[in-house]
Amino acid sequence: EAPDHPGVDALRSGGSGYWRNSSPNVYMSGFSPSSLALSLDLGAPKTIDKLYLEIPNTISNIQSNARRFEIYYSNDSNSWATAPAASDSASDYDWKSNGWTLAGGTETEGLWSYVTYNGQQWGYDTKTFLYPFTARYVMINMILVGPGDRRADDNHSMMGLSGLAVYGKDPVSNATELAPAKGTYSTWDQAEPVSVDISLASGQTLAGISKGAAALRPDLDYSLSGNTVTFAPAYLAKLPLGTNEFMLRFNSGDPSIFALDVTARGYGGNDKTIRMNAIEGVSPYNILGGAMGTDEPVEGVTKRIRDAYHEFYGDQPQAAAADDHIKSVWDSTLQKDVFEITANGRGLNNEFMDKVRDGEYGHKGVFDRNLGYVVGGAAITDRQRIEIRPSEDSTGDFTAYEGDQVSYEWLWNIPDGDQWNQPNFRHIFQLKAVNAQGADTLPGGNSGGENGAYIIAMSISGTTSRDLVVNHNRYDGDKNLMRIPLKEIDGHWIKVELNALISDSGWLTIRITDMVTGKVYTFDSPDVYQMFSNQGASDGVKDLWRRPERSGGFETEYPAVFDQYLRPKWGIYRSSAGGTNSAYDARLQLADITISKVATGISSVNLALHKKAYNAGRTEGANPIQLQSAAVNEFGNANKLTSGVLEDPTKWNVTNVTSLDQIGQYSWLGTDGERKGSFVLDLGQAMDFSQIRLFAKSTRLKGVTVYVSDDFGNHTSAADFDEVTFKQVDKRTDQGFTYATGNDNGGTDSEDSSHPIDLGKTYHSRYVKVTVENASGGNTGTDLTGPPRLTQVQVFNAPTPPQNLMVEASGPVKTLKWDSNHSSEGYIVYDGTAVLTELPAGAASYTLPGGMTDISKVAVRSKGTDPYSRKFMISAPAFPEELKDTASP
Repeated sequence: EAPDHPGVDALRSGGSGYWRNSSPNVYMSGFSPSSLALSLDLGAPKTIDKLYLEIPNTISNIQSNARRFEIYYSNDSNSWATAPAASDSASDYDWKSNGWTLAGGTETEGLWSYVTYNGQQWGYDTKTFLYPFTARYVMINMILVGPGDRRADDNHSMMGLSGLAVYGKDPVSNATELAPAKGTYSTWDQAEPVSVDISLASGQTLAGISKGAAALRPDLDYSLSGNTVTFAPAYLAKLPLGTNEFMLRFNSGDPSIFALDVTARGYGGNDKTIRMNAIEGVSPYNILGGAMGTDEPVEGVTKRIRDAYHEFYGDQPQAAAADDHIKSVWDSTLQKDVFEITANGRGLNNEFMDKVRDGEYGHKGVFDRNLGYVVGGAAITDRQRIEIRPSEDSTGDFTAYEGDQVSYEWLWNIPDGDQWNQPNFRHIFQLKAVNAQGADTLPGGNSGGENGAYIIAMSISGTTSRDLVVNHNRYDGDKNLMRIPLKEIDGHWIKVELNALISDSGWLTIRITDMVTGKVYTFDSPDVYQMFSNQGASDGVKDLWRRPERSGGFETEYPAVFDQYLRPKWGIYRSSAGGTNSAYDARLQLADITISKVATGISSVNLALHKKAYNAGRTEGANPIQLQSAAVNEFGNANKLTSGVLEDPTKWNVTNVTSLDQIGQYSWLGTDGERKGSFVLDLGQAMDFSQIRLFAKSTRLKGVTVYVSDDFGNHTSAADFDEVTFKQVDKRTDQGFTYATGNDNGGTDSEDSSHPIDLGKTYHSRYVKVTVENASGGNTGTDLTGPPRLTQVQVFNAPTPPQNLMVEASGPVKTLKWDSNHSSEGYIVYDGTAVLTELPAGAASYTLPGGMTDISKVAVRSKGTDPYSRKFMISAPAFPEELKDTASP
């Protein structure tokens, strides 16, 4: 080590002062993450509790490129033998299958602390392990994952380390054995007592137990029965997260150490669930960070800023200025400690600016030791952020990915008042995407902005009169899902339950319960049988994933960037853009913050999403543009129907078309003569379904006919389907269609349309053939007004509608009757949009209200849960077939 720079030669004696990858060309195909792994053999197992990492400033942009560090460990010599070796090409190393265990990571995001050596600013980070591990082999894995522009420039992918220190001790060896020597305690999911059996020698007795300098109280903090020590639940409930070591002292012999890992993670079926509660005397940052496995549990109040305040101010009250944005406080209603979040107001004229220098604007700022506060963060007139959130780690348990079913629950106390009196945004919960595709790196261009706007936000809306609102941000803007007057819940504890399937075609349910009044506010969207609404929140399918975007928020057909994930965020995130924005102090309270990954690999609600589709059928009578479309790829351009792009953002002129690109890149074009076309959808396996929805680039559609097949074999070309036998579904209109629009001679090309199609019952098939016919238009010369132009097909496994629904009349009494269906979870009876009643599973009849003469709008819908997507749905409506008078002779 050089005296003027500790660690300069720690990794390369006599060398340049840092260790780095040998080539900047480190990305594999598909832009997967680049990593630089350093593996250490410590010679013997050691118990490690801290790492110090330092990075040089001599590699351009390295301090912003390094996104996170992960630490793995193993005691298996085979893990050491397979550890990554020096190479000029990138390889995908599977740490888990090679016997390594993840100890933890540190999410840097450019949030380095800095130290100056010889006028140069070197970055460093310290990773403290709340759960120290014992291992001989340790791997430090530096990850570079974006944003996307760094993948386009090899010079920006260089990484390296200039200093490394590993802290720990020799493993504990107990002369007096304990069974077990190490245990686990869950702060919320503990059923069994925490007990330790002591192998006492003859005449040996337990003299006492201590934790650090504090002695435990016999019969209060623990009890002794024979040779068994049992810790009191009330004592365990106050322990900080992490490994707590207890020294057991005896009347003779050396003391023994019992290690107890206190965790917020549950057991068994709850092992992918964490619940975070405030604990008296324990830092909220310890609780939140320990539960979520990160040193940075609060965005806007970073670890390096909190540490800097303590280092600079020592024992002075100002040392806790950053910490105090989240405090543990006693709540007399819940009778326990809760988290209190405070965002300091800057004042209407910035007169309290000094109060907000301690963290709210410090995200990615630097603590200036000459001034004693943070500089270089967000501007006073920009925004203010204090948000609790998990960070990315290799387990992926508490961040959300496509196909994940997640559950978030928490308790909230949101006081109403002038603290929220500002015109701009005030988010107090967000579900938001992290990472985005680099701008202009995809064909056709892309904005790289898909991680900008939230997907779900719970916010305060209004000024003199305020609401708690829930908004869903889709590609076509915000959709309001819920609105609760804040005065109704002012000062009340409310319980929030949010469940979701993360997918381009997902689902979302929200239940908010006022724990004082008992009033319940809910959002659910079980109905997928409806026209797609550009303006509104009623659609039963929810877009809860982000694909690469173009300007205007349009989501392209390309899959999400490889490193994208979603994460929940709780806190206060508000605008500071002048006026009353962030002028006032704002506070709210949180408790029982729960993150749970219910399942992974769940199907989207739309069973056709990302499946294969092929242009099929005749091409006689097609013009050159139609033929060009059919020959453009192996799918005959029908793959556009399952790409997830619901609507082309452009209204294309179809009256003077001389080339295929003049009708856009998101349409399938029917090729069966003037006004018809057919395609075959391959669901990949035989599946149940009862509804289809089509999106069209015009309003000319006349009718749709759906066919299914008993052929479940593999077919991989459009020509194959000429030999496959298809059977038309039973439901038919007078014209022979499965679905008719009622449009027999009209329509325009100036607007989009969507068409929900009820198949009448549930079918089981792998291949679905759909023929479509337009009511007007032609294909002569350069005219393309006639051929159907579709942008998307969706397939849903909604419940089967009630079968054979009839009305029986006996005098003035009218009774609905239908076939019993063991798979139904219940029924809803409607008169138009009004609900007459909800019936349980097994019901097969309902007597209509007396005096009801007009039954033309009466319908019955089944309830059920799709086993593929786990979405609760209602069926398409069934209408009575006939009126039967049972009183007639």
